Amino acid sequence: MTCFSVQQHGFYARTSAPPSTFATQADHGTVFRSSGFIRFVHGGVIKTFRYVPSVMPNFVVREPSDIERWISIYEWFVESVRVGYDMCIYEYTNDLSCRDQLERHRDDPDARAVWWRVVAADAAFRELLIPKKCSIHGDAPPKHFWFWGYPDGSPELHADLKSMDAL
Repeated sequence: MTCFSVQQHGFYARTSAPPSTFATQADHGTVFRSSGFIRFVHGGVIKTFRYVPSVMPNFVVREPSDIERWISIYEWFVESVRVGYDMCIYEYTNDLSCRDQLERHRDDPDARAVWWRVVAADAAFRELLIPKKCSIHGDAPPKHFWFWGYPDGSPELHADLKSMDAL
């Protein structure tokens, strides 16, 4: 029995598991293996992974750092705003807390190594915001642009800002 371990886009293979147990976190799908590759089929989606043979039985996937997790959350948030964010002001500011965390840790070596992702997400987010002349969240400084604007097409957030006299 050959063993392997893979992680890509939420699809996992358990370390030292035979290919037949290769599955998503929900443990379902079909696995096909050939020529050093594994193809995982689930709901019409096919994922292809390079086969890791048993000569690497102690292969361990590195857990993302807090900074990498915050960046991923921020990227997800920017994408959710792009496709239509409709939550209240409390959820909006809570969702932006990951960006505040990133700003606090901006000078960490781990953050500097992946800061390009924050820059890219910031650029995309700036395009989505309607600028304001004051912060919508307390006394946030103007350099925290994410609190100095709000996304267009968000009726609940717009109503909350209007009721707070922030518009």
